Amino acid sequence: GQLGLSKGGYTALANTASNGIPVGGLRYALRRCITDMFRGNDVLFVFDSKTDKNQYFDGYKSNRTRNPEIYVQQMIFEDIIRGCNLPYLKKDGYEADDLVAYAMSKIKFQYNHIMIVTSDMDLAGNLCVPGAEIEGSSSNVPSITKDNFETTVKSNQLIEYNLILPYFMFFGKPSNNVKAFRDKATNVKLLQDFKEFCISKGIAEGNRSLLNTFAQWLQFCNQNQTLSSDDIVELLNRTKFIYPKPLADAIPFDTEQCRDKVNKERLAFFLKTLNLDS
Repeated sequence: GQLGLSKGGYTALANTASNGIPVGGLRYALRRCITDMFRGNDVLFVFDSKTDKNQYFDGYKSNRTRNPEIYVQQMIFEDIIRGCNLPYLKKDGYEADDLVAYAMSKIKFQYNHIMIVTSDMDLAGNLCVPGAEIEGSSSNVPSITKDNFETTVKSNQLIEYNLILPYFMFFGKPSNNVKAFRDKATNVKLLQDFKEFCISKGIAEGNRSLLNTFAQWLQFCNQNQTLSSDDIVELLNRTKFIYPKPLADAIPFDTEQCRDKVNKERLAFFLKTLNLDS
């Protein structure tokens, strides 16, 4: 089996409907995911909501400007998914990154192959799940796995697939307006120290991007006084907007037999409207 987790937020193509509304991203998303579903694969659509992570970091994503073409398509896409009774996840206060991580934790033993369709490399930590791939994140590589991650995600840098979130912790995330923790030499050493800690404690490779593992390392640093208490507090605060936000309550979702629940009449209407019915 295969589960395609499709994150709302596709790049708009130079295609517009007769009324002038951009539909390039919609066409790509529906063609890619609906086709996959009717080939017998399970599909789950995941959408962003307004996040509350800016309460921990005042400038979180404040450097971004909303692209009207993408925003319009996101709203239409969500309406299509809801109207056609397709399985999706969305929750107030949670970004799609948070919900994809949640879904992956729930279904990681149900599928041999899981394809995450996204252009957001924040989701690379999910490659720790066996059989996971990311499609749509690189123009040069058709898919990204833990085996080719080091050479496809960051140009001129080698970053192991299971260290992407610790890397963001120390080196920051310019796309989210998060600055580096300290100078480059210090950050390099901290990332290496974290990796050596994982090796020394026998932490499995697939668990090195977990929040719990980073918290264990901070506790180790506190006990051995290798980091100041101020540094530890600052890093703990950074985890709140670097790592996926844990869900306080479970969200039920059903991807099994989703093809039987689809409103096919409405889906046919949307496919015809977007010239995808052929």
